[in-house]
Amino acid sequence: MRPTIVAGSFYESSFTKLENQIKELFEKGPGSLPIKKREKSIFAVIAPHAGYSFSGKCQAWVYKELAEAKFPEVYVILGTNHTSSYNVINYEDWETPFGIIKNAGINLKIKEDNMRQEHSIEVQLPFLQFINKDHLKDIKILPVLTNHYHEELCKKIAEIKNFILIVSSDFTHFGPNYNYTPFIYNKKENLYGLDRKAIDFILKLDLEGFLEYTKDKTICGKGAIANMIKICQLKKKTKVRLVDYYTSGDIIKDYTNAVGYGGLIVES
Repeated sequence: MRPTIVAGSFYESSFTKLENQIKELFEKGPGSLPIKKREKSIFAVIAPHAGYSFSGKCQAWVYKELAEAKFPEVYVILGTNHTSSYNVINYEDWETPFGIIKNAGINLKIKEDNMRQEHSIEVQLPFLQFINKDHLKDIKILPVLTNHYHEELCKKIAEIKNFILIVSSDFTHFGPNYNYTPFIYNKKENLYGLDRKAIDFILKLDLEGFLEYTKDKTICGKGAIANMIKICQLKKKTKVRLVDYYTSGDIIKDYTNAVGYGGLIVES
């Protein structure tokens, strides 16, 4: 079993505190908890993966949509590989303060990894468990880490039956802490502008445009997002919408170093 590694830092470590934290994020974000009717058809989402105090409000927007969507056989989670250039998969069950979440065990024939050094998938799981309280024993995940576009991986994922794709990615990392300072003035406006252009390519599912635009940008999950775009093309999905966007600078009122958080939905 893959144990939690960021409970107590990225999100609350006790069951009750974590439940209250997520409820509060739904109130701060979309303004209410999800309704119980599951009538929406969703194919894929992009959700951020920072600490909940920063990106949790944006995650709540995304997971409200997922909570009101039809329950899939498996959630394929494309996380951002911050530590290596490999595409890797994990076949363990995963632990969070809410309990154990089962692995679907689908073999994509790529390198296996224990993912002990990576948070990008783990931070999605408490939200996933929270919105699926009535299906806790039925939730199955397929955790995959990637940091580059890989067409063969996309084809393998597209062949999976009845899945929802969750892409775990933040947007632009700006400032000296990230060795990325393409502008000095009007930081908030320019940061929004950088991410807006990337988001526009996603909204159009323009893979070539997205890859070209982001090749010198600091979107940590640009590989995962590119793979999502390709999978959407393979499955002939066309409707994408933005549900939330802001930056860490908006929260702390300082844009010296700031990260963008975007939530996007691909309809099925």
